[in-house]
Amino acid sequence: HTRGLPVVSPLFFDYLNNKEVLGDKEVLQIDTQFMFGEGIMVAPVLLPGVKTVAVYFPEGTWYDYINPLNVINQPGHTNQSVVLEKQTYYVKGGHIVTTHKNTTALSTAEISNTGDYVLDVYLNNHGNALGSCIQMTARHMTRYTTINSSTSSSTQLPTR
Repeated sequence: HTRGLPVVSPLFFDYLNNKEVLGDKEVLQIDTQFMFGEGIMVAPVLLPGVKTVAVYFPEGTWYDYINPLNVINQPGHTNQSVVLEKQTYYVKGGHIVTTHKNTTALSTAEISNTGDYVLDVYLNNHGNALGSCIQMTARHMTRYTTINSSTSSSTQLPTR
């Protein structure tokens, strides 16, 4: 959003011209997966009754968001078990995902003003992660916090 690029994009937006991976041309063939931001890759199940999906993982460390013990370190296609109740998205190592612990809120205003934030830290191959937390409310200015971590864990931060 800061460079004029869409928040949701095909994989080749991030990996075709990336000098770190020397231009991953395989991503040109991937039309069933997409990136949500820079750190979350979505691989939706598109057919009914499917038990496994061949997910393409670009270079880097990738964590299954629902099962972070499922870590993929090799680029290429990997069969991933899927069930109807499980979202199939993966977080790239080196990112921090901010979620909200309060699941009983009825509106976004309630979510913003109550409960705790949870930071899920996904380390890259060098043992680091970087992320940010943006909070916007009708009465308060945007609060932007940058987080740099070298520890893999979930941390709860109070909103005030």
